[in-house]
Amino acid sequence: MKNYLKTILLSGAFLVLNSCSSSDDGSVTPQTQKAQVNITATVAQASESGTNGEFTLKLSRNLATETTILLKVSGSATNGVDYKTIPSTIAIAAKTNTIVLPVEILADQLVEPDETVEVTISVAQNSEVVLGAAVTASITVKDGIKVVVLTPGTAKSYMTDKNATDE
Repeated sequence: MKNYLKTILLSGAFLVLNSCSSSDDGSVTPQTQKAQVNITATVAQASESGTNGEFTLKLSRNLATETTILLKVSGSATNGVDYKTIPSTIAIAAKTNTIVLPVEILADQLVEPDETVEVTISVAQNSEVVLGAAVTASITVKDGIKVVVLTPGTAKSYMTDKNATDE
């Protein structure tokens, strides 16, 4: 039993020593895992009639230094036309782990199908950060114009004259 316990204790000591590295001065410093950055669409349904979209970028932990993230913006909606311009970079401040990227939808007078805004994290400019599993998020933008087709059978319900007929 004593030999078995010695083996377990020695194995545990080996694991502890392997999880640390030493510097030139002989001190032992623990190795830390890199933070991961992910993006999600926290408001994934937007519309030209007044509902804006929102992306959230999040680090898996707070860092001591600012982290600049490079973004690729794509989708069927046009950056700067269908919504206010989304920049190609965004910074997560030091000692925080989250930043919100608002998507302010711009209304137009065009009748359009649903459009999308897609943001992809391409690079994190911080040696302590790697890309996480969720590097792309998407928002759907609904058109703000409602098209009403009047037919002879339904026109009466849209008329203001109560004595009107369907003809």
